Amino acid sequence: METVSMPARIGGFNVVRRIARGGYGTVYHARGPGGDVAVKLYERTRDPDVVEDSRTTNGSELKRLRLAREQARAQMSLRHPNVVKMLGYGRTAEGFVVLMDLVRGWSLREILSDGRGVPPRLAIAWFLQIISALDHAHARGIVHGDLKPANVLVCRDLARVQVTDFGGAAGVRSPEVDDPRLPCTRSYAAPEVIAGERPDARSDVYSAGLVLAEMLGQKVWDSGRRIRMVLLKCLAARPEARPQTARQILRVLTKRGLRKTRAKPRPRPARSSEGTSLAWLGPMLAVLTWVLLVLVLMTPR
Repeated sequence: METVSMPARIGGFNVVRRIARGGYGTVYHARGPGGDVAVKLYERTRDPDVVEDSRTTNGSELKRLRLAREQARAQMSLRHPNVVKMLGYGRTAEGFVVLMDLVRGWSLREILSDGRGVPPRLAIAWFLQIISALDHAHARGIVHGDLKPANVLVCRDLARVQVTDFGGAAGVRSPEVDDPRLPCTRSYAAPEVIAGERPDARSDVYSAGLVLAEMLGQKVWDSGRRIRMVLLKCLAARPEARPQTARQILRVLTKRGLRKTRAKPRPRPARSSEGTSLAWLGPMLAVLTWVLLVLVLMTPR
């Protein structure tokens, strides 16, 4: 098993613990003069502004760093309760870093790790928040491009989720990384993205549908016909058959009365005393019907 050392400091921040490690960097819980933050460190990296020189640098690494910088720029322009707030980015002695709000809770990936999903009411509430975050980004020309459970953070009270790592945003906003093959997770990518096309709002919708399906798990049939129809539309193989933006999904869910779904399941209403007192009528009427039928058959003609 590989042992990865943890730096004691990153820039002016003291590292408290490692939160997560991915293919493009490691996220740490760090503490500085202004309080606790999340720091994403791209280790062993150079300044993204350095001009590429094939004799001395790794071209793919520089492209990755430029992409990271553009991701940070794009996410900093988003201000939404369901988007992790980006605080800043830059170069330190340890590497290129991105500072974010510290979300105290878990990633959706951790919550879904047992494969059982979550209660349908909770899944629908979280899905609505994810779609709301995507709608905010799409309205500003920003595509996520790599939506998956690992990029959705769930707060401790389970009432709020926040989306992070807008991977496709840079490809939309910057010519420096004008490459349709932006980094994404194949198991959550739309078919056209896997085929090499650039991610767009419709591919985000597809990825959101996959996340919803995983949250529902085997309880998908308990989620209600309306949610199942939305899910099927999101997962259409052809991009033109899906909702074209997250806004369209929100309109459908608002129209159908699902927008007010709360994260915490409501208790089932108690049965009324009237309903309890009349519960015996059904079986009694059935017995009386059978008695009358027998009497009619036994009556001499």
